[in-house]
Amino acid sequence: TGALTLALGGGVIALSSGLIAAFVGLFALILGAAFLAPIVMLIMGSALRPWVHGRPIGGLIVEGAVASLSRTGVAVAALSVAVAAVIGVAVMIESFRESVIDWLEGSLSADFYVTAAAALSDDRADQINQVAGVDFISRSQWYSLSTADGPVEIWALGLPADHAPEVRIESGDRREAFAAWRDQPAVLISEPFASRRGLSVGDQLTLPAGNQRPSLTIVGVYRDYASPTGVVLMRRSLYQRLYNDTAISGIGVHLRDSVRREAIRDPIERAVSGLAGARVTDNAEVFEQSLIIFDRTFAITEVLRWLAGLVAFVGVVSALMALHLDRLREFAVLRAMGLSRAGLAGVVGGQSGLLGLVAGLWSIPLGIALAGLLVFVINRRAYGWSMGFELHTQPLIEGVALAVIAALLAAIIPAWRAAQGSPATGLKAE
Repeated sequence: TGALTLALGGGVIALSSGLIAAFVGLFALILGAAFLAPIVMLIMGSALRPWVHGRPIGGLIVEGAVASLSRTGVAVAALSVAVAAVIGVAVMIESFRESVIDWLEGSLSADFYVTAAAALSDDRADQINQVAGVDFISRSQWYSLSTADGPVEIWALGLPADHAPEVRIESGDRREAFAAWRDQPAVLISEPFASRRGLSVGDQLTLPAGNQRPSLTIVGVYRDYASPTGVVLMRRSLYQRLYNDTAISGIGVHLRDSVRREAIRDPIERAVSGLAGARVTDNAEVFEQSLIIFDRTFAITEVLRWLAGLVAFVGVVSALMALHLDRLREFAVLRAMGLSRAGLAGVVGGQSGLLGLVAGLWSIPLGIALAGLLVFVINRRAYGWSMGFELHTQPLIEGVALAVIAALLAAIIPAWRAAQGSPATGLKAE
């Protein structure tokens, strides 16, 4: 059943393109992995038998966990799914964070950014460009264009002729795309825009421009996390010709390599003095603030960790309590044969720790699979974003530790009750 469910989930994901189908497939994969948890428990028991041969307490721990599979299998399934969710989300967030860092390092190519409450002008930009130590400047204008298919965010970027936009091309040849972008009526579009509109390299994008509807060739698709709806990047000269707009919303200041950043900020601020709401921002400040916002956005995942631990604790303690009730007579026989209270508590705690270890180990491949689906399927279909896949050992080790600790904490009450039971009461019906 588990194997068939896994195959069904994989088939749904592979043969579909919608987000709902992706979640259905994801649920099927989780359910299939849960069905396979008892088999994993049996395999682990078989692997441990040679190690506990001749060791009564170890044998009781291993054989008791395997013999009570109707109880322990459910606990392992619940615990592994809960921990796999933690691992999967942690790996996805780390992958997203590394991708955002890579995107910011490329996007924040200017050393300083100049913004103002009022629109900037080319005269002001030329004045900044004359500051000693400035290599060149970039001029950006953002414009929200209303279309029949919804608003389109246009980024008009003005650069010197020998410079190309600092964007990562994900679809299309980088050199050919930038050459066409500079010389032709062509645009670059972000991944979310391409995903939502069903566009690709070579397609024609028609945008309203006054009484005209010019067709612009899409020459590249680039990675962007700034807008969930997507952006159309065109050169500023083309934008001015289409929309007769010479305003500037932001200026990027690129310094020469030999210039100290600390020495150039004051001259730039003097160049924009008197302009209402003018602000000069170091790219390091933008980078740091962006990561702070990112970390705050995903701070809720810490709640997920605690919730997963709670689910794991409840699942294991329920299974152990039921297992304890089923084995009252067995515990009484062990006590009558000379097993101490501490030894009996050790058996119960050892079985719980074994369940936690098995669940933690099984959650590793399941968590990695969940992370892969979140990165390459769910996020792609939901937002159109592509990102790298960063797999580190820390989330995996933390997941196994979470499973074992939750299982050991859940064993406290069952172990105490087993140790406090009276052998005479347990053997009364024997």
